Amino acid sequence: MLDGVSRALPATLEGFQLTRKASRIGFDWEDAGGVFEKMREETEELKRALKEQKQLKVEEELGDLLFAAVNLSRFLKIDPEIALKKANAKSRADSAPWRGWPGRMAGSSKTLRANRWRHSGTPRRSRKGSRACQR
Repeated sequence: MLDGVSRALPATLEGFQLTRKASRIGFDWEDAGGVFEKMREETEELKRALKEQKQLKVEEELGDLLFAAVNLSRFLKIDPEIALKKANAKSRADSAPWRGWPGRMAGSSKTLRANRWRHSGTPRRSRKGSRACQR
């Protein structure tokens, strides 16, 4: 049924092609609302997996959420690779506030730094030290 979609494609394009092919055989949402609802469902499943601290389940659910987002891009007639490239470029352009981070704000209290990041859209550091972007 979904044969013919190359597994060698980048994951977003492979997902895009899979959802496009599924749509052609009648497996599709009536409107974008259905895709948004699927994304909400997948987000809730991801939250549950995070609470359970099951890494393989978290990976699976994040993949499902990403697949749903790619399906939404197809539904909206937006190339997911181009959309993500533009978001990446925007993040790079917005990175100026975090150059030299975290030492740049070493004299600030943790709460003050968190509030600055929350309101400025610049990244914050998770408990394990990885960077996460907050918008």
